Amino acid sequence: MPGLFSAFRLLLDVWSWHLVVRVSGAESAALQLALDALVADGHARLAADGFAPAMRAIQLGAMARYVGQSSEIAETLALEEAPAVLAALPEAFALEHERTYGFRAPPEEPVELTSLSLVTRGIPGAPRLPASIPPRPSRGIARRPTWFASTGWVETQVIDRADLAAGGRQGPVPGPVIIQEYDATCLVPPGMGVALDGFGNLVLRPAG
Repeated sequence: MPGLFSAFRLLLDVWSWHLVVRVSGAESAALQLALDALVADGHARLAADGFAPAMRAIQLGAMARYVGQSSEIAETLALEEAPAVLAALPEAFALEHERTYGFRAPPEEPVELTSLSLVTRGIPGAPRLPASIPPRPSRGIARRPTWFASTGWVETQVIDRADLAAGGRQGPVPGPVIIQEYDATCLVPPGMGVALDGFGNLVLRPAG
C-alpha cells in the first residue's frame, strides 16, 4: 500500500509520547530536576493510557551543539542520573557530529546541551499487525518496450501486484518486469526476481 504507507505505519505503531524540555546550561542539579520531571511525566501518561510498568519503554535523547554553533544535533543517551548524562554527552555528541558532518572538534571544544527529549512507548500485549494482508484483484498482464542501460530496449511484461500473490504465480517472477498498482509502479530490472511476502511486500533478490 505505497500510497497509504505512512498512515498505515502510524496506525500500527506502539503508543508513544514525545516530551521535550529546555535546559539552561549544563548544571547537574537543574538537569536532574528536568530529567526526573520528564521520566515521571512519561510514566504518568502511559499509566493513564493503561500500560503497566512492564509494558513501557523509555528512551532519552538530547539536543546539543558546540558552543557558538547555531544549530543542534540530536543523539540518544542512556537513561541515567544527570552526572552520567553530562559525562557521556561530549563523546556521544562528537561521534554524532562526525557521522553527520564528517568531522569532530578537538576534545577541549565545549559542548552545550540545549534540550532533553524523552520518548515513552506503550508496548501492546498482542501484535497489532494481522497475520497477512489479502491481495487486490488482478487487472491482467500486458507488455511494453522498456529501456535498460545494460541491455537497451527490452520487451517487458507489465503485471499487476495481485498477480504475485500466493495462489497466483508460483515462485519469484524474473525480471525485467513492471509491477503496477493504483498508486505506484515498481520496475524490476534484468537479473533480479520479485515475489510477495506474507504481508504483500515486494521482495527483490538477484535471479539464480
